Amino acid sequence: STDAKEALMTQLAGLEEGVPAAELETLVQGATAVLEECARKGLSATQLEGALKQDESVPSEDVELYVSVWRKHEAKISDAMRSRSFWGNKLNRMSWRVDVASRSRHIEEISEPCTIVELEIAPPQAPNPEIVRFEMDREGLASLQAEVTKVKELLATF
Repeated sequence: STDAKEALMTQLAGLEEGVPAAELETLVQGATAVLEECARKGLSATQLEGALKQDESVPSEDVELYVSVWRKHEAKISDAMRSRSFWGNKLNRMSWRVDVASRSRHIEEISEPCTIVELEIAPPQAPNPEIVRFEMDREGLASLQAEVTKVKELLATF
């Protein structure tokens, strides 16, 4: 972390006095774009280095800086991108159990299992998550399973 900061500071300090703010902004945007693309593609440090060395517009000292930053902060950068991409609530935890009624006023309800589900849902930037509990019968569980399978299959195409 310190090495990467020092390298970046050295690079910025090496710029001539009076460098326009727009040029500094371009440097920052370029570095951000490289690291975001790396996170998006899930590149390793070696893959990043190979890709940057092939790009003639990236100076060799910049390649070393990017690779150094990526090696040290890959998880943090990826986590930051993931959290920025979330626009809604996040599922923190899910628990469930199957319940079978052993006594009931209605005979048909006896020994008909149901699934009791508890979800811990965290709204963005909220300190306390919300707990949602609900029950599903066999039909409801089958419907939920079919929908989750569709989502899983769609995600596999990316």
